[in-house]
Amino acid sequence: MPEEVVCWRYLSIRLPLVVLLVGILLLLGVGLVRAEVHRLEIKKEIKPGAEETFSTKDQQKALSRAVLREAERILAGSLPEAKKDVIREFLLQKVQDFVLSYSEKRYLEGEDTAVIDLEVRVNTQAVKEFLKKWGTYYTAKREWPYRLELHGELDNEAELRLADLESVSGLRREREVRFPVFRIRPPRNEEGRWEGTLWQDDEETVYSGESMKDLWLRTWSEYFAQREVRLKVERVMRLAASGWSTSTGIRHFDTTLKGWSTRLDRAVLGSVGFEPGGISGVWTVYTLTPEDLRSRLQSYMPSRGLDFRLESVHASRSRTD
Repeated sequence: MPEEVVCWRYLSIRLPLVVLLVGILLLLGVGLVRAEVHRLEIKKEIKPGAEETFSTKDQQKALSRAVLREAERILAGSLPEAKKDVIREFLLQKVQDFVLSYSEKRYLEGEDTAVIDLEVRVNTQAVKEFLKKWGTYYTAKREWPYRLELHGELDNEAELRLADLESVSGLRREREVRFPVFRIRPPRNEEGRWEGTLWQDDEETVYSGESMKDLWLRTWSEYFAQREVRLKVERVMRLAASGWSTSTGIRHFDTTLKGWSTRLDRAVLGSVGFEPGGISGVWTVYTLTPEDLRSRLQSYMPSRGLDFRLESVHASRSRTD
């Protein structure tokens, strides 16, 4: 069900004010593609006198590096070094889903070095959705424990693939963990499907996939999409702000707030009001770092003559067991 935006007032509304309110809400409701530009330089040794050359594979790897930089920016540098190579390989498989556009400049540096300069415009929301689907967004700062039960045997290659999947999702095997429990049943033949069961509390859900990766993603993306799971680390906050004299001001702040992707997941405008002191608004904000958000608001709002109040709506647990 889509979020509803409520307009309220203290003064009697005349027609021009109604038109103004409608205009504000329509403009605030327009979805904008949020993007960050990342610049990188790739060098490659070539034989003296040879023409510079970069293959499509080289180019795709360079683009995946730009996407990884955006993932690191969203996670505010909390992505461990050990995970970066694994995550970059996963990003490489669908790099075009994250890159909105790019420009490049190729040239030679000396006689034996080819250089490509790239300016890559990366879709911030697409990268964030990837991180959330895999669980990385929620587990980047600390791995979450789970119990693995294997019904069947995995060869060495399958064991390595499973380790990569755990690394991307930030999940760590622990025998003593009560929940969640993930039971994997490998296919009995080459044409068979991977099957799995996830237990959490008193519920169990059965999944299947054409590959281990497919099974893993189906299972854990649904797990991390559950509100009660996200609230183990995510805080729901109510942000009330006031002091704008024009509709342009609140529109600009709404755009700015939603652009603070390292300090919040999303911000939903709930109401716009007209008071004697000016225009005000109330947002529901979802964040993993409420204190970072509060600090950012404190440095941003007073200097612009704005007042704000940030309060917790729901208490959330910080533990994942």
